[in-house]
Amino acid sequence: MTDAELYKLYQSKAGPLQSQYSARFIAQGGKVEAFAGEPPKRAVVAVFDSLEKAQALRDSAAYKELIAVRDKASKYRGYILEGAAN
Repeated sequence: MTDAELYKLYQSKAGPLQSQYSARFIAQGGKVEAFAGEPPKRAVVAVFDSLEKAQALRDSAAYKELIAVRDKASKYRGYILEGAAN
């Protein structure tokens, strides 16, 4: 995070949008410890009902409008992983 106040603005707009696409946050900004390699300073893990819902959020016009704010407020890296069948 490079600008905490601006990041709060991003979160206030992104949070409700992410919920519309079924995002549930299971880890958000807690302690990050390296297992192997260099850890990020902050990490967030969200679970979606499906890979398609995560992709739909990423591709939505509403989320694309937030990207400039997100990227100005943080050094963001995001990944979508398909879950394993349990």
